[in-house]
Amino acid sequence: IVQPTPPGECRIEDFPHLASDASRVRETLNNALSRGVCGVNALLYGRAGTGKTQFALAIAAAAGLTAVMVRTAEEDGDGLSRQGRLGAYKLAQHLLRNRRDCLIVFDEVEDVFHASQGGLLALLSGSPATGSDKGWFNRTLEENPLPAIWITNYAESMDPAFLRRFLLPVAFVVPPRPVRRRI
Repeated sequence: IVQPTPPGECRIEDFPHLASDASRVRETLNNALSRGVCGVNALLYGRAGTGKTQFALAIAAAAGLTAVMVRTAEEDGDGLSRQGRLGAYKLAQHLLRNRRDCLIVFDEVEDVFHASQGGLLALLSGSPATGSDKGWFNRTLEENPLPAIWITNYAESMDPAFLRRFLLPVAFVVPPRPVRRRI
């Protein structure tokens, strides 16, 4: 359902161009966990290959937190469906709800957004969606007991009502050349 994250390849110092964002996210996650605040979500978004996943792992390490990742595939290598991934996320939130030392990383959420029957893809692209789907997802973001970091390459077409439920949005662009060389 969830898996421990692999050790990060970067440290928070490897992202000097995101230092203020890193500090804000790290402090907010720690405060949310220590106080038991629900509904704390970060959204890391931007071009592929800009370090979003490594940044999330570096944030967790810098905050002294254990990051657990929602799986993208089953044990046999077959990809999990949208419903399977969302169910795994909800179950992880439930199972780990009393922990004060971990957060959930939900990477590659484009898979969750894409559904042949519409669903979140319609919602995020601004198309009409059923109230139950939108309401369910909004509650999921508002009531999660553990902080979560959601990672996507595409946030531009998301519904503004959905986006405002992310307390900690961080935009990623191609890092400056000195940062790329250092990494």
